[in-house]
Amino acid sequence: MGKTMEETENISTWYGRNGYIVWSALKFGAYLSVFFLFLTSRFGQTQFVEPFTHMLGVCTGFFLDIFGYTTRVDGTQVIGGTFSVRITNGCNGVYVTALVSAAILATPASWMHRVLGVALAASAIYVLNLFRSVSLFIIGDLKYEWFDFAHVYFWQTVVVLATLAIVLAWAGWSFPKSCEAAG
Repeated sequence: MGKTMEETENISTWYGRNGYIVWSALKFGAYLSVFFLFLTSRFGQTQFVEPFTHMLGVCTGFFLDIFGYTTRVDGTQVIGGTFSVRITNGCNGVYVTALVSAAILATPASWMHRVLGVALAASAIYVLNLFRSVSLFIIGDLKYEWFDFAHVYFWQTVVVLATLAIVLAWAGWSFPKSCEAAG
């Protein structure tokens, strides 16, 4: 039993209206796979993730020093007089940045706009994670019993919502322009 001409036209019409979404979803999966394969590889860890995380620790220590703390950084650990934090893969923003970058690169915007979008999104995520690590250090030092709540519940929720906001803002900006040009 084959499809009727009307069913074939409906599928064709639906794809004509929504094909860019399907194609973008496929590209998103491909970009995300490449990013995660790189980031989880030994090379990606040693040449990118670990230095990136160390630099986040250095920046965290820098801002804590401005706020009157005396800190030193050992690898990915920021050590103060009475408290220390270790910045790990789940807390450095690298994987969130890969997720957002894959989403941005998968959209039908121009390459220049996509690269600019990735740069802006990555910068925003870096600043958010820097603020997160500084605030968590201060919370842990001043009121340790609040640290787990701030780390596990508050900041993870903020990062998820910020990630969603960045992706939705990008999609709202990039997809309508593409649809108007295609339509």
